[in-house]
Order: sequence, then structure tokens, then C-alpha cells
Amino acid sequence: MRKIKQVVFIIASIMVFAIFNYSIYQKEQIKNDGDIVLLELSPADPRSIMQGDYMRLRYAIEGDATLWIMEQHSDRKQDLKSNDAVDSNADVINKPQVKSNVYKFTKNSGCSVVILPNQNKVAKFIRIYNGEKLGTGERLLSCNQGGRGISIIPESFMFQEGDGHAYQNAKYGVFKFGSLSSDYMLVGLADAERNIIELRNDLS
Repeated sequence: MRKIKQVVFIIASIMVFAIFNYSIYQKEQIKNDGDIVLLELSPADPRSIMQGDYMRLRYAIEGDATLWIMEQHSDRKQDLKSNDAVDSNADVINKPQVKSNVYKFTKNSGCSVVILPNQNKVAKFIRIYNGEKLGTGERLLSCNQGGRGISIIPESFMFQEGDGHAYQNAKYGVFKFGSLSSDYMLVGLADAERNIIELRNDLS
């Protein structure tokens, strides 16, 4: 019995190691060969987003996604009101009443947004993903619903402590996508001219 447990442990360890290494391999493939997509960053005070060794990110399309959900919710409420319309002989006493037009986002709820890059590789928001087949060129980004709306994942960019000044004027998040439309990673930040910000060695 003890030998069986040892064999099972060894096999499980090998599988975990293999999966871990394959995950690293996949990320390296995306980083080296993935398609570049840029996401515009929302304006922010650098002093409020710099946290020593990482930078909090907010993306412009988050506002578009949040507004889209609110508008969809508003349309559904309008449809509900239309369906409640009855003739003068109908009994309307037990009809449901809409109490508020303010949509309350579900906290910590996962979601995905559909984006489409333009000719400059800058992505625009298309819609919230609902399992449908994607159109030509469309990509998926993971997101969360919070108390105030949609936030795109990842929500921060890591860098070595002391290098934050180089990214204070960043205008875009630089993503690379793999063969799957939902397989991506944040690889850097870019300036207003869409050039990837690269750190320069000050030592001559």
C-alpha cells in the first residue's frame, strides 16, 4: 500500500511539473510570436496609480463596457414595460413595477468582453461576450464586474522598483494574443505614438 502511494505521488508530481512547464512554454510562445493588440488607458494621475513596483491600470474600454451593460439593462426594462401594456379591460393590479433605472453590478462576477483591433492595432469595445461565435479579427478579454462597473484583467502592470518614472506617460497597454482568441498576456506599455516603452540602461 505504501509503495502504491509513493507511485501515485511520483506520477502526480510529474503531471504537475509537466503542466507547469507547458504553461510557461505557452506564455513564451505568446510573448515571442503573439499578435499585438493595444488597449487605450484611461487618463489618471500617476501619483495615485504608482504603488512602488506596480502600476494600477484602467482601460478606456471599461467605460464603454459599463455603459453597454447599463443600456442593455435599460432596454430590457423598457421591453418589460411594453409587455405590461394591456387594454382597458385587463386587470393590471398584479403587474410588476420597475422601481429603479439604476443598474446594480454584481460584485466579483467574472465576464468577458469582445474587442476588435483597428488598422493601428488599437482595440475598441464591441460587446459583452455571451458564448456566441466571434467575428473575423475579434478577440476576448477577461473582466470582472465590480460595484462600479467593468474592469479588464489584468488590472496592474509589474515593473522593477525604481523604473516607474518610465511609464508615467503611458497611453496604451500592450497585449499579445496567441492562436486562441481568449489566450493573451500583457507584455508592456506604449506611449502616445503607440511605441512600446523600453527601459534604457543609463550606464555608458
